[in-house]
Amino acid sequence: MNKIKTFYFKGAGMLPLSILKKISPIKILYPYHHVVSDERLPHIANLYSYKNIRDFTRDLDCLLKYYKPIQPEILAEIVRADKPITDNTFLMTFDDGFREVADIIAPILYQKGVPSIFFINPAFINNNKLFYRCKISLLLEKIRNDHNLQKEVARKVGMMGISSIESLSTVLLQFTHNNTELLDTISNYAEVDEEHFLKTHMPYLTEEQVLSLSKQGFSFGGHSWDHPYYKLLTGEEHIEQTLNSCKYVKSLLNQSHSFFSFPHEDAPVQQSFFEIINSQTDIDLFFGTQNQKVELRNRVLHRFNAERPWLNMKQLINGVLIYSASANVMNQNTIVRR
Repeated sequence: MNKIKTFYFKGAGMLPLSILKKISPIKILYPYHHVVSDERLPHIANLYSYKNIRDFTRDLDCLLKYYKPIQPEILAEIVRADKPITDNTFLMTFDDGFREVADIIAPILYQKGVPSIFFINPAFINNNKLFYRCKISLLLEKIRNDHNLQKEVARKVGMMGISSIESLSTVLLQFTHNNTELLDTISNYAEVDEEHFLKTHMPYLTEEQVLSLSKQGFSFGGHSWDHPYYKLLTGEEHIEQTLNSCKYVKSLLNQSHSFFSFPHEDAPVQQSFFEIINSQTDIDLFFGTQNQKVELRNRVLHRFNAERPWLNMKQLINGVLIYSASANVMNQNTIVRR
């Protein structure tokens, strides 16, 4: 997040939330996270920041002070029936199915009586495979203090002029799933052992943990099969990634409803995607990342990123409420796909 956005959210946080709730069209909030931890997680730390346990708990208490949690199944019925949401409510969601969901997040949510949806990628469950971006983070962690290794990695990616870890990070973080072969070559050279990391750290949930969390009342949804960029896939691949991840969740759990959140971003998805999906399966709710914009036609609920540690929940809520009120006035608060 750039300095202007940070200034905006911190300034918004100084305003009374009770007043902003009255002027904003938003009655339900969709904050999302990936992980919560007090530790530096090497497979994530070089990708994005995340809240520690204390700050996450404070954020949750802030939400509970001003909003009521809602069960995903109840929300699905409301959206399907096209009924208005009158109470100020919220639904928390978590992407990628990291182990911290079971170790840290779910116990806190359960204690406070807060339901949630955990979105998972079947390819990573049981720690069978590492998300390629997590491998990039491990690679950056390995070479951070090794200048000779940095130079060799830079040479292998064709960037002979790179002189800093920051510049090298910029290049590696631009890799997509289409660059996995080169990433594997570089990782092997740097002796980043994916199998050893998966076996010893176990960064993802296991099926046993998913089943246990489901029995506790938490919901699960698909998040694509292996977390690719949809903008780099064909329309057929969009369908395949979506259906296969949701079918996996359905076969594993006895859920009455089906949920899906788009990996990375939902903007590249066209209207035809929803028409085909709805003709082949019954997904109750889709979740995007376009900051609380409205897309009820496709049953897409757009979330906002709540895990930036330099912003508290009140600042985030206020910023989202002001943004939505302004967008609503300018008729720019609704998503229309091609």
